[in-house]
Amino acid sequence: MNKLKNYVANQVLTASPAELIMMLYDEGLRSLKKTEAAFAMETPDRFETINNNLLHAQAVIQELLLSLDLEKGGDLARSLSRLYDFMLRHLRHANTEKSLQSVVEIREMLASLRESWQHVVETEQESKDTGTRPQFASHHILAAG
Repeated sequence: MNKLKNYVANQVLTASPAELIMMLYDEGLRSLKKTEAAFAMETPDRFETINNNLLHAQAVIQELLLSLDLEKGGDLARSLSRLYDFMLRHLRHANTEKSLQSVVEIREMLASLRESWQHVVETEQESKDTGTRPQFASHHILAAG
């Protein structure tokens, strides 16, 4: 287990800001998929598993929200802020009401955002590889979180 923790810590320490955002999206999606699987469980700890995974997904989205720089990110950052806030409210509702539909909706939204950020990471990597400037100024993209 220590090797895994060291590996993850090394990944985080060497990742670019855009890659860190990707890691957060991946972690949030993992938690939401685990939540969906827990809805199908027929064990006594089903609701505890749902609760724990939803709380973890909320913590991830909260971190994404906190990563936004509303000054530098402009309209995009403000839009993402509203979207993350919506997701957090929706997940709280999902946890209170044990609503699988709400979980699925948020997972789909998060997956769409992750796909967009994948493009950002690829563009950033291509610009490093070729020594050219990315299409978008990195600080504006990263500020949008």
